[in-house]
Amino acid sequence: MDVKGLLKSIGEDGLLKLTLHVCEEGLKLLEEASSASDHPVLSWCMLVDLDGLNMRHLWRPGVRALLRIIQVVEANYPETMGRVLIVRAPRVFPILWTIVSTFIGMFQKSY
Repeated sequence: MDVKGLLKSIGEDGLLKLTLHVCEEGLKLLEEASSASDHPVLSWCMLVDLDGLNMRHLWRPGVRALLRIIQVVEANYPETMGRVLIVRAPRVFPILWTIVSTFIGMFQKSY
């Protein structure tokens, strides 16, 4: 299922809840990894697979949902989010990144 189909089936709030669930699972895994090792594990990495992303995903509800997710994750998990790795990014990715990164900078400046 693509992003547009996912948004239609679970909505923006559902997508946000799914993201928060993933972040909470990441926190649990940090605790487990810290317990299993000799040192604390303080951050986690998110792998984002953009296979199948194309121009039809650059529509207002999709970009709005992505910006909302970024804002919530930055506000609630800044100390644990280490890196976000993007794989299989299509040619359209630089366009999407240009749009989204502008807003990421605005969110970071407001804190």
